[in-house]
Amino acid sequence: MSNPELLLEDPVDEQESVLISRRTKAIPGLVYHWLMRTARTRRAAWTVVGAVFFGCSGRTALDASTNIGSALFVQGVLASQLIAPGQMCVYTADPTQPMLSSGVLDVAFRDEYTPTLLVGNQPLVAGDASEQPDDAAELQGASIQVTDASGSDIDAFDTVVAGFVYGPSSGVPGYSPLAVTLLDSGAVAAVRDRVTRTAEAHVIAHVTVRGVTRGGAPVQSDDFVFPIDVCEGCLVAFAPGDMDPAFPEPNCLASTASGAGPGGAALPMPCVRGQDAPVDCSNCQDVPVCHGATAADAGP
Repeated sequence: MSNPELLLEDPVDEQESVLISRRTKAIPGLVYHWLMRTARTRRAAWTVVGAVFFGCSGRTALDASTNIGSALFVQGVLASQLIAPGQMCVYTADPTQPMLSSGVLDVAFRDEYTPTLLVGNQPLVAGDASEQPDDAAELQGASIQVTDASGSDIDAFDTVVAGFVYGPSSGVPGYSPLAVTLLDSGAVAAVRDRVTRTAEAHVIAHVTVRGVTRGGAPVQSDDFVFPIDVCEGCLVAFAPGDMDPAFPEPNCLASTASGAGPGGAALPMPCVRGQDAPVDCSNCQDVPVCHGATAADAGP
């Protein structure tokens, strides 16, 4: 059976981890979702879940010999790829792909942050791998809470996702890439006044992914925590070959053609401009911040 892949077709338009024990996947999806949404803090949610479902030994209240399928988890955020114009970004189910420890959103380009997560599906209870069911899951939605660095709430929203992750095989988790919006326009608007050309806003996205197994059972990941820096113009790169020394720097006045490098060769660009990876100023002349200084700035 082939691995799922995620294709991002339009490259132009387009921590510390705080994890609750994966044993909480034994909690029915609605109860767990209610706890995470209504507990005043995630620490409080952990206390409630632990008190109800775990004994002093740390074992779940369920019989460990019971076959109760598989559970979702977020392995990480996949690193942005650089591609040639006209190419597609391809993310696979390979768990060894490069991943990010934090993200960057440049509001000069876009007002949402939508990276690709690698979602895993692992056995919920250890045991004989031959007795574990093939609980492949359809991924349907995600819940996101955005806080500042001190933990104060900024925004919370649910988003629809579309994906499929195979179940574990011989005890090895199944994986699938999944595009998820971690900062929507509301979250970005809430911190926009803190962001200037010289100042960034630091936020933290808490995300859970949910879905339904082929057997119809609801499944949900633990809380995955991912820090993101929000900036303006910080992902624009002005290479020495882009700049005309006769004018103030940085500038892009020496670029002979949009997106062209030395000798006129096309420069690579990120899958999503303004997200995680820098873009050469010659590849974004449709965005004002990519102009840098202009001839008019030189004065008489």
